[in-house]
Amino acid sequence: MAALTPASPADLPPLGEPVTDEPFWRYPPASLAGEGVAHLRVWLTTGPEPGHLAVVTETGLAASVTESAGHIWAELARMYGLSLVLLEHTPAPEVGEGMEACWCCARRQ
Repeated sequence: MAALTPASPADLPPLGEPVTDEPFWRYPPASLAGEGVAHLRVWLTTGPEPGHLAVVTETGLAASVTESAGHIWAELARMYGLSLVLLEHTPAPEVGEGMEACWCCARRQ
């Protein structure tokens, strides 16, 4: 499996229409046992190279999206094609005023 590389906000493509909003999406975890559950949102992207932007939000159910990023990317690439940017989102433990969530962005080169 090819390595994912960090991406900066400048790497993010302009967004088009949303195509998926699945609150309990099941994904293959980094370990071979079981499965993970996350909130998956996918948008079409516009620009010179159309593709997809996927945001996978950890729900706290089973495997970590960060640890499973490579497997998640491979699964989404099978579903949406290789022109895909993946954002991993882990909410702060108790999101409230003044709290921030953790965002990680990865793309395949």
